[in-house]
Amino acid sequence: MFTKSQEQVVKETYAFLTKKEDGTSMKEEEIDKEIIKPFYDNLFIRDESLRKYFKHLEATRCQFARALTGLIETLGNPNIDKAIISLAQRHIAYSKNDKFTMAHSTFKDIEEALVAAISSALIKKGYPGPSNMSEIDNSWRSVYNTIAEIMKSEIEISNE
Repeated sequence: MFTKSQEQVVKETYAFLTKKEDGTSMKEEEIDKEIIKPFYDNLFIRDESLRKYFKHLEATRCQFARALTGLIETLGNPNIDKAIISLAQRHIAYSKNDKFTMAHSTFKDIEEALVAAISSALIKKGYPGPSNMSEIDNSWRSVYNTIAEIMKSEIEISNE
């Protein structure tokens, strides 16, 4: 489980990344360009075989932008488990349609690709936070791993 401090770091860095220079929030397409597309680029570098499961990658990227934003906004909310279980159930449905199961190694590849995309975007945008990105990376990893553990549990339940 992540700490309140890690939750705050994730919320602050995501807010920084998704805020435009004029102070308004980015639209999904802009979040896709700055964070989501680099995430998928990183993911496919780590495991090219995953690409075949994303037949409509552009639409998937927009869905991921919405899901990521929703999860970040839900951090700290007692109903976050419901949101994560709903996300897991959507992945289970996709999995059954595509004969794909999310292996535990896939979760690790996703973690690495996400942290790399977030770190790169923060550096590119000139994040005024700590110059040592380890606290930020660790916070994102902790939040991601909490979400991943709930998703893995839901996937295992569905496979019983």
